[in-house]
Amino acid sequence: MPGRTKRIAKLFILCALFALGIIAVVQVQKYYSSKEVFHLAVVCNVKNENAKNAAESEPFAVNWWYCEADEQYYLFLPESFKNLQSSWDFNKYQDIKLDEKKIANGDTFDTADGSYTIKTDDGLSYTLVVMYSSSIPAVFMETKSGNMEYVHAVKGNEESARFSLIDTEGMVHYSTNFVTIKCRGNSTYTQADKKSYLVELADSVDLLEMGSAEKWLLISNVFDDTALRNKVSYDIAEQFQVPCTAQLAFVDLYLNGQYAGNYLFAEKVEVGENRIPITDLEAANKAANKGVDIRHLEGFSKEYGALSLIKGISQMEDPDDISGGYLIEIETDFRLIEDEISGFITSRQQPIVIKSPAYASENEVKYIADLYQKLEDAVFSEDGTNPDTGELYTDYIDMDSYVRRYILEELVKNADTIYTSQFFYKPVDDESTKLFAGPVWDYDKALGVEGMVADTYDLNDPGGLYASAFGDCNIYHGLYQHLDFQEYVKEVYQKEAPDIIKKALEKIEVWKELNKNSMMMNAYRWNVYPDYPDKTDKEANYEQSVEALKSFLEQRSNYLLWEWGQ
Repeated sequence: MPGRTKRIAKLFILCALFALGIIAVVQVQKYYSSKEVFHLAVVCNVKNENAKNAAESEPFAVNWWYCEADEQYYLFLPESFKNLQSSWDFNKYQDIKLDEKKIANGDTFDTADGSYTIKTDDGLSYTLVVMYSSSIPAVFMETKSGNMEYVHAVKGNEESARFSLIDTEGMVHYSTNFVTIKCRGNSTYTQADKKSYLVELADSVDLLEMGSAEKWLLISNVFDDTALRNKVSYDIAEQFQVPCTAQLAFVDLYLNGQYAGNYLFAEKVEVGENRIPITDLEAANKAANKGVDIRHLEGFSKEYGALSLIKGISQMEDPDDISGGYLIEIETDFRLIEDEISGFITSRQQPIVIKSPAYASENEVKYIADLYQKLEDAVFSEDGTNPDTGELYTDYIDMDSYVRRYILEELVKNADTIYTSQFFYKPVDDESTKLFAGPVWDYDKALGVEGMVADTYDLNDPGGLYASAFGDCNIYHGLYQHLDFQEYVKEVYQKEAPDIIKKALEKIEVWKELNKNSMMMNAYRWNVYPDYPDKTDKEANYEQSVEALKSFLEQRSNYLLWEWGQ
């Protein structure tokens, strides 16, 4: 009932906003301003697979984009548009010439890949490059404002939008006016123009067979010129049976009619039936505090026992069982202190964010902080025993999940391993008294990203241990000091890794070819391979980058086979 009530409430609010005109359906005819000197687009009519009327279709516009680097205009189009009813749409002129062929406004668009010259009747000339993408889905989003300025200005800014997902067959898989979009990520947001986004639907929906959920991510892969590192790492994680590994799918993203690049459409790391299937302590907290908006309650931040810091929400009523439903993340201290609501810093100065429940009571923070501190004290003792409780470190963790997660981090040599994006979860005691390692997250700085250095450690070198090599509070470093953990790692790796790596290398080739055309559009849109303006050279550099990724993975896996017994 709580989930149904939540959905009904959200739909009521959104419908009310829609009625007031706060949420607007952006009409395709409004995709450009009448004040523009000359604007051109392609409008494609796409059928909705869920429409009652089989002939019903929706118009989607793709605007041309001007590249300052080469002073050319580009039309970046989904592959599915090749076989759909599309038309030219432009302002100011009744007709134009395309390589001397007269084109009237509204004429059928059937232009192939290539470079063309557009001439107007007042003597202006434009170079237009038409590019079609790969056989991947396309996501179209139109914000209420018609631009992304407000969303991009501050990471927390969200805006109402229309969301449409077009599948590879050229059908609208899902479409709704009731979504919000905002930026997400840390370095992606602060260091790159190509942003990542969080999209929240009004209701839980199954998209691309990933399971029903309200929150979805669009990952930019801006630091990875292959766009494959996340996909490869997640697939390896799934093969190694790391718990709750999220699913990902390549898509082309269009924002307000403008191509935004190649993205990964992904599940969000969160507690939920189709995500991390443990007790939703966040929901339990809301139920225990009916009539109270816990988001507006006073927070606390203080020392606690041996821990340097605990922080959370004061004056909350606790549910009957606070033993589980926790999702925690290793994070940097400044993000915990400045950006997060709940969490703690251990006696060894390991910052931990409580992601769920995000608004944790003092008792809840103390519960999960005590458990993690007991684990840390045991792991970093010489014999693996907690000096206060007499319990072994294995009494606090699901050994299998920690071993498999460690293998993944070491194999892909993930730069973030000892700093951030390491998730763990704790079910209720009736299900388990232990912490589990997973789900995995954020691997765009892994698998031999050129020039990536962490504390003088060259992450492009396929040799040497990294995840367990150093760190006063690095949990993997502590675990690897114990022979039983090492032996478990060696056993799993020797038995499972060769076949997994072989399949991963084969899949990289498949994904490379699948994604190539989309990545070429992305390369021009975001000036990837800037020293190589020619498309043939960009393709060669893309393939070289993928080969470098494959080479790193192969060398890395061979090194670990040597390190761990073969």
